[in-house]
Amino acid sequence: MDTLSSAEREALERFARALRHLRTIMGRNVPSQIVQAYLAVALEEGKPVNEYANLLGASMTTASRHLMDLAERNRYKREGFRLLYRQGNPLDEREKLITLSQHGRAMRQLVLETLGVR
Repeated sequence: MDTLSSAEREALERFARALRHLRTIMGRNVPSQIVQAYLAVALEEGKPVNEYANLLGASMTTASRHLMDLAERNRYKREGFRLLYRQGNPLDEREKLITLSQHGRAMRQLVLETLGVR
């Protein structure tokens, strides 16, 4: 049986708490791909959907759906998680740039604090 050091155990416990925070906001049954999409934007905002698709190893269509679910309106035109903004790129009107909303920034702060970063 593998044993964990106290530092390893604490790190995993913090990670589990951070995931619980995300599930509290997004719902108990949120797919991990949605959480990964949020984290991709939280790590680096302002990219177009195709760049997030590449980072996530997902198709453009799948990444677009996940990012849309995280925005104000989801893919079904119902209320989304409101963690992201999708805004037009002033240099290319066909492209949407993705940034964190105020709520998304607060969520990122909570996750970082839970992980002991801030």
